[in-house]
Amino acid sequence: MSEVIALAYVGIEATDVDAWRTFATATLGLQAVDGPDGALRLRADERAYRAEIRRADADGLSHLGLEVRDAAALSELTEKLERNGVAVKRDQTELAARRQVTDLIVVEDPAGTTVEIFYGQMYGETAFVSPTGARFITHGTKGLGFGHAFFLVPDMEAALAFYTGLLGFRVSDRMPEGPSDAYFLRCNPRHHSIGLASVPGMGARLLHIMFEVDDLDAVGRAYDKCRDGAATLVNTLGRHSNDEMLSFYVRTPSGFDLEYGCFGLQIDEDGWEAVEHRYPVESWWGHKRTPDNVRGPEPGWQY
Repeated sequence: MSEVIALAYVGIEATDVDAWRTFATATLGLQAVDGPDGALRLRADERAYRAEIRRADADGLSHLGLEVRDAAALSELTEKLERNGVAVKRDQTELAARRQVTDLIVVEDPAGTTVEIFYGQMYGETAFVSPTGARFITHGTKGLGFGHAFFLVPDMEAALAFYTGLLGFRVSDRMPEGPSDAYFLRCNPRHHSIGLASVPGMGARLLHIMFEVDDLDAVGRAYDKCRDGAATLVNTLGRHSNDEMLSFYVRTPSGFDLEYGCFGLQIDEDGWEAVEHRYPVESWWGHKRTPDNVRGPEPGWQY
């Protein structure tokens, strides 16, 4: 099977890496380790890292790391992508070593996001230790990945063709969001690893990433820290209708948002049917914008 099995890591460019270190460790409970060439790496489990923060002149997303099962799956998917006209960068030995994976290819999705598809991510040299005692829901050996990423894309049809038609993601839900619809795509039992929304006239960008912990108290402690000024709180504590995540949203040092929550839905493939517009509201309660959330009139995309 050549399909992607997890969103395994994310690369972020940052003008203030020190702010990321403080935010990620003291507020979120991720473990900071030193990466190559001065990069900051963040651990959430036994894997070597789940996020890499590199100093840059501008803030934003650098790349996504999508995992496949093994060498045969990577080879099969590479051929599938090339047959369908996707430019694939092969033979990335140096980059694979840097990313601490066995092998990878590099492509761009239709919105221009750099996507690294790999197998065999290394484990950390030491056990994961959270500075706040947080325990993250990743199940590295079961392939849930680190959480999800939610994007604004200029062409929904092209994005869906890439992620579902080529990479094997499956649609969990489709929900109305402002003037358009949002799609929630899974590649394992996690309700969604990729979220997509499209609005006419608006370009591509990362809206938020999500980390999930296993305990409401961990969410509550992080929430209190943000309310006390550790980071800018952009949406209050609430519970989503579709993936059942109990979470809040906070602004990262790189300007996009981060959802931090618990109790996310895991889907039973045998019993799940994707239904359009199943839910009347995006959140059963909460997730209200705060005065500091000054993005303007655009929808919130709080999934």
